[in-house]
Amino acid sequence: MFNFSKKITLYMAFLAYLLPLPSFAEELKVAIFGFGGRVQDVLAECAMLRKETGKELNIVAICDNHIEESFDMFIKNSLSKEISEEYFEMFKGKVSYRDTKEGISALLKNHPDLDRIFITSSNDRHRDHLKAVLNESTCKNIYLEKPLFKNIQDFSEFNHDLGDREIQVGLSLRYAPITQSVAQQLKEYKNQLGKLKKVKSWEHVNFGHSMSIIMMNWRRYQSLSGGLLIEKAVHDIDLAFFFMESVDVHPESISMNTFSDHYFYKLSNKENIINTLLTDEMVRYKATRWVTKPWQRAIDYVFDNKGNVDWKATMDDFFAEFPKDDDFTNSDIIPDVQTIKAKINTTSGNTVDFELNVKLNEFENYTDRCCHLEFEKGKVRVDIEASKLYVDLTNQETIIIDLKLNRVRHSGGDAFIAHKILGTLPKGHFSANFKDPSVQISSVIGLISEHQAKHSIPTPIIIKKIDGRWSFDI
Repeated sequence: MFNFSKKITLYMAFLAYLLPLPSFAEELKVAIFGFGGRVQDVLAECAMLRKETGKELNIVAICDNHIEESFDMFIKNSLSKEISEEYFEMFKGKVSYRDTKEGISALLKNHPDLDRIFITSSNDRHRDHLKAVLNESTCKNIYLEKPLFKNIQDFSEFNHDLGDREIQVGLSLRYAPITQSVAQQLKEYKNQLGKLKKVKSWEHVNFGHSMSIIMMNWRRYQSLSGGLLIEKAVHDIDLAFFFMESVDVHPESISMNTFSDHYFYKLSNKENIINTLLTDEMVRYKATRWVTKPWQRAIDYVFDNKGNVDWKATMDDFFAEFPKDDDFTNSDIIPDVQTIKAKINTTSGNTVDFELNVKLNEFENYTDRCCHLEFEKGKVRVDIEASKLYVDLTNQETIIIDLKLNRVRHSGGDAFIAHKILGTLPKGHFSANFKDPSVQISSVIGLISEHQAKHSIPTPIIIKKIDGRWSFDI
């Protein structure tokens, strides 16, 4: 155990002097395992809902090795002034613990009466944190950030009886209002569209996000993130299968293959990347948009004596671990392109083709994220980034529906994740429960895809649902 920075005390004293916070709200005692930007985004949403819901989080303990750095970074770059009072109030009685076996046990022993536990650590820590919480705590409500686990072995070995515990999974797009809207529209047009034949999803990530948030971060390593698909595109798998369920397509078994490549981020392309960064001002701007975020970097920017990024030195560090012959067989660096192709056998006896492609864009400053559903008598396209739904029925003009959440973080899903955590989720709104096979399937497909890619397995892997759990033979 170690002392948290005195800054929070100063913040609270200053805010109390300006405007004492009312004490009417119901408190929920919370412990957090993994204190990065993601959990603080969710906590900020909870703070915004304090007055509306009459509930607030009292964060009594945090287990992480970089609490002060993360807290300061969030305050400086992301915290809204409108909710700063509520946000600081959540941390007033918090105790900090190191992320070690001893630190984890001490936290759970010292705080036996928790109302909520957050597991929002990096993917490689999910298994150990979840195992400790289930074995050493009686807390009934757990929030687990996606993906469920880092690799397929962790999922296969997880056999804990959850009983009456609820594990909420951070599949933020499932909670988003656009998901609710699309599901409703699909149900309304179902009879006109006919039988579902194929679903194709893709996420092509803009250059700035790709380089800074993924390839210069811990996410670049397979051993930490599990891979690009399970870390980034698990949302896209979840949406695709959720939309299938909206038109009464329920998977019974899935046969899948994976194709992956190191297309852009490889040593043979180093000079091209450096030259473009040096000569193209817009590309440089894109690459430095997240220069200060997140604080957990694997590779950092190198600055010259004038405070400008030294791109050659930065890229020398960036590519230092890349294989010289572009042979990534034994490399821990994740592929930058990955495709899943699958055949889905449904409970009704029909077969649906499924394809997912995720890639890190080269120098483009856009993210293209869509789900395309092909039916017997029409097509439906959900454009996540543009927040629009397109319905094409045979011999009719295209119907365009504005989902009205363009450029909102996670399409507004985080606010409803916060509602679920607070226990105030509106009746009938979608959520993601660990026990639900339709929630598990996105992580299972992602984990198997990463396994196929890592081991270059050419033959299909079959997934079957047995007794409410997905089973496979690897």
